[in-house]
Amino acid sequence: MTRKFLFTSLLCVVLGAGSLAHAQEYPSKPVKLVVPFTAGGGVDALGRALGEKLASKLGQPVIVDNRPGASGNIAAEYAYRAAPDGYTLFLAGEGPLAVNKMLTAHLNFDPDKFEPVSLLTQTPMMIVVNPKVPVRTLQELIAYGKANPGKLSFSSAGQGGPSHLAAELFQAATGARFLHVPYKGIAPAFNDVLAGHVDMMFGFEASVGPYMHQDDKVRVLAVTGTKRHPALPDVPTVSEILPGFSAVSWTALVAPPGTPASVIQKLSAATIEAMHTPEIVSRMREQGYDVVGTDIAGARAYIRQATERSQQAVRTAGITPE
Repeated sequence: MTRKFLFTSLLCVVLGAGSLAHAQEYPSKPVKLVVPFTAGGGVDALGRALGEKLASKLGQPVIVDNRPGASGNIAAEYAYRAAPDGYTLFLAGEGPLAVNKMLTAHLNFDPDKFEPVSLLTQTPMMIVVNPKVPVRTLQELIAYGKANPGKLSFSSAGQGGPSHLAAELFQAATGARFLHVPYKGIAPAFNDVLAGHVDMMFGFEASVGPYMHQDDKVRVLAVTGTKRHPALPDVPTVSEILPGFSAVSWTALVAPPGTPASVIQKLSAATIEAMHTPEIVSRMREQGYDVVGTDIAGARAYIRQATERSQQAVRTAGITPE
């Protein structure tokens, strides 16, 4: 047996032992969870609930680090450039992980290189119209939008946001045409639907919820997720009329590129357990989120498919990078 062979064998044993030791020792200090929104919002609430549960499962504190701005790009770049050791994680959604690269000419990070840990939540939208709009069902809305292209207007929280892209996917799937009226925020966008200044919107439960049983305020025609809303059992999903249609907002937990697979596996297992605890499921349901909590492969596949859907919507809308 040659000395070279012995050296190579010993090196493999040492490296393997080092990798195993790293997996066994992780984590040995607090973990930072970067959130791309200010404290107090829905994603921040998810981050804090998840962080609390992860801390108990990992045996180390999980500190939420809010870094809002630039549609999530500031937080994304910070997390992307962090050491790939499992001590910095990024809780993000379709903006920085799937959409922004199509809306921004130059990103200082590559969203495709983040290491997926778990798909955390999905948040369906509701297609709501002002009561003055002469439609009462989703089929009638589609027929009206085809017969009267551009006559009905829809509001959104801004160009390229989830509600805008959902409407673009809907138009592409149906052939109906509506006029887009972008706003700077979800609240004014929904308020103008209530006031009748805009005809319709793809809105989230956080906004629509207080009014979804008041037909004199807004009329809920459909839900954009894959299942009916428990509080609206008589309201269909869009997929019941358009098989395969899905337009939801989502969040995922990812790590910096190059984070060791052993660490990702440990984080993923802990995250799945945390997300499916009754406390988090209940707290997220109150916020309008559906808990998913997938494994690594499920998260990677979903992010890839969601990115493809977003690309289709951006092309349909004719949005060009700024």
